[in-house]
Order: sequence, then structure tokens, then C-alpha cells
Amino acid sequence: MEKVFCLNCGKELNTYTVIPEKMEIELKGHVYHYQGHEAVCPICGEPLFVPEVLKYNRDEAYKAYRKVNHIISQEDILAIPEKYHISKRNIAKYLGWGEVTFSRYCSGYIPTKQNSDILQEVFNNPSFLMSRIKQYLQENSDDESAKRDLERIAKSTFNEISINILWDSEMKVWKAASEDIQGLILESESLDSLMENVKSVIPEFLNINELPKNTTLDFRAERKELIFA
Repeated sequence: MEKVFCLNCGKELNTYTVIPEKMEIELKGHVYHYQGHEAVCPICGEPLFVPEVLKYNRDEAYKAYRKVNHIISQEDILAIPEKYHISKRNIAKYLGWGEVTFSRYCSGYIPTKQNSDILQEVFNNPSFLMSRIKQYLQENSDDESAKRDLERIAKSTFNEISINILWDSEMKVWKAASEDIQGLILESESLDSLMENVKSVIPEFLNINELPKNTTLDFRAERKELIFA
């Protein structure tokens, strides 16, 4: 902790007392209330000028503003590059922004409501970011880093489901089931027909089981026949 100076006592202090304080701030013509901190001298009780406390209060005031106006949090903005393993520079170009714009948002600058909604969609929905990268690649088809970013997101967001297909020699039908999807039980005399039936009903089962919509199916068929020599 840095030393602070009390103007009332005229002393340099190694410590100070922090008191919770209800505060308000006017931003863009509106007043926002928030819970802040006040630093006071432990000797005389007078308020102190402490940059660390002032920064805390500023951050809390901005959080109050973001909450009321439904603006994405700085924490979520900072999490975007880490979540997708994509550089800030690339995130910015896929959104059609200057690199400085996204960097400012990461440092705490409050985005416009329009840009906030875009960032929130990027944070919540990998498919949205993939669509923006695809749009970017339409005019920048030689950008290899964009192609790698798109491939990386696609691989990380697809959920794989194993479908076990067994031959029932008594019933003379193929049966499909899955440990990953509750309630999936289908059968057909044709293996190809059964696989097509599984693919047609999967979207409904994904919704019922609240599974990701981006899904790949891993079909595993097994058939055993008893042969007498």
C-alpha cells in the first residue's frame, strides 16, 4: 500500500480506513446510485485522497451505468479473446471496427448500446462470431489467420454424440440408442434408413435434452451372426 498524506493532520500515513458509502454520479444527464468506498484518516477521521479508492468508485459507478442501460460488462468483453483464443486485433476486424476501438472497450471504455449488443452476442453465441468471420472472408479470402480462427471455433463448439446401432437377430431389425440422448430409441429393417431416421429426429431431441445445436453424430454399428460349421 502506498503512503498517503492527511491534510488535516499534516502527517504521512502508512495506512487508512475504508468506509462503505452510498454514492451517486451523473452520467449523460441521468443520476446513478452505487455502493462506493471512502478513505478516511485513522487518526482524525477526515477524508483522504487515495487514487486506489477513487478508481474503485469510478469502476463501481460505471458498473451501475452498465447495469441500468444493459451494457455488456468489462469482464465479459475481456473474456471474449480468451474464450475463443482469438487476438483483440482479429476480433476487431471481424466486427468491422478499428483495433483501437476494441482495445478501449477492454480497458474499461463504455461501448455504445449498439456495439454493446454486438459484443454480448459474440460472447453468448459462437455461431454469431463464426458468421462475422465468414462475412469477413468473403472479401478477404486470402487471410489465413481468419480461416484458422473459424476452424478453431467450429471444432470447439460442436458437440459429439455417439449413436450405438445393434442388429437384433430375433426381430431382424437394426436398433439405435444413445447414452448421450435420453429417450432416443429407433429401429428399422434397413441400416441406411435407420441412420436417416436418427438424423431427422436429432434436432427435436437436442431441444428436449437442452444440448448444443451444433452437433456431430458418431454412428457405431455392430452386428453379430452365429454360424454353424
